[in-house]
Amino acid sequence: MYKAVIFDMDGVIVDSMPLQYESYKRALSEENISITEEEFFLYAGKQGKKLLQDIMNIKNVSFDIKKVYDKKNKIYRELLKDIKTFPDIIKLINVFIGKYKLALVSTSSIVNISIILDKLNLKAKFNVILGAEDADRGKPSPDIFLKAASRLGALPAECIVFEDSNYGIEAAKRAGMEYIRVIKGRL
Repeated sequence: MYKAVIFDMDGVIVDSMPLQYESYKRALSEENISITEEEFFLYAGKQGKKLLQDIMNIKNVSFDIKKVYDKKNKIYRELLKDIKTFPDIIKLINVFIGKYKLALVSTSSIVNISIILDKLNLKAKFNVILGAEDADRGKPSPDIFLKAASRLGALPAECIVFEDSNYGIEAAKRAGMEYIRVIKGRL
């Protein structure tokens, strides 16, 4: 029996992945580095600085990760004016309220999560909200999912995760949680 439902944010609740890609692409282009959508989505779901480290490795280039990450966040926050939810997932969340404890778990920063949830008036729907800063190891490590379960007062086997990325699904599996793959807001 499930007691808790854990949602990823980017690509599950909000249609932010095109904005994420655009912000990484622009920030990297200022360093004369190009990134394709395929390359970005290969690493999507990882924490931003780890994603940039992977890009640095596959491109065999060097750049200041913090500088590019900060630039990416500045660009991303400007693009958030166009952020939209996936309506079917919002309907599902509304059905779950009061029946299950709900968590939002994302590799995005708490600042970006707060901006998005405040803009879309979604913050109050979740009992627990965790971001990149809340886990020492990002997805595919299960750490952040296990922390969410603990804060929700549920065992991992009592949680179900809604995820879109391969890293997130691997993290859910490693945490001992069931998962449902979401593709652009669709189950």
